[in-house]
This record gives sequence, structure tokens and C-alpha cells, in this order.
Amino acid sequence: MKLEELNKYAEQEASWLRYYGNGFPEERIVEKFEDAKFYDRITSIGYTKRVIPLSNRCAAYYITADKPVLECELDELIGISGPRNHEENIYTALEYSLAKNVGNHEEFRKTLHS
Repeated sequence: MKLEELNKYAEQEASWLRYYGNGFPEERIVEKFEDAKFYDRITSIGYTKRVIPLSNRCAAYYITADKPVLECELDELIGISGPRNHEENIYTALEYSLAKNVGNHEEFRKTLHS
């Protein structure tokens, strides 16, 4: 995977998560987004037509690797169709970016905190 590709997918995911996650912006401000488990702590806005886990609703791209994703460099990552499952070593682009502080991670945090 290339950095431009990671940034593209993580930017889209952050934008959607900003909209669909936590109905109140102050809840997003408290969340630091410093690890890959933030989806487990964020709640949905709750008024969507279909109940879909946020990681399925917001992520357009999932990544995996032959070894643990969070121990990998970008060029070792493989794109797959998902869904997110840390037990199966499947993460989203935004999870990787924020947990590893890679790419435009500071911009993504600003988006999520706005």
C-alpha cells in the first residue's frame, strides 16, 4: 500500500465517522483516537435507517497483512474487502493511520474532533 492510498481511505473514513459517530461533538473531543480500538468506544448517532456497525458504515477499505497489521510498514499491507475484525488481523485504514501516527493522522484527528 502507498501513503497516498492510505490517506485517501482514512480521510473518507474520518469524514464519515465524524458524521455517523457520537451524536454530540463533545463526546468526540474527549476521545483521543490514539489506538486502533476507538470503534469499540464510539457510539452511533442512532437515527439512521439501518443499524450497521460504525466500522462497516464508515470504512471503505480494510487492510491486513501476513503478520500483525500494527507491526507492519505500509508496503506490507494488503487491501481486502473486510469486515473489520482485529482477531482476524483486519483493520481499517483510519485505525492503522491513527494507531501508528502515519500519514495525515493529525488532520484526521482534527476532523474527528470538530
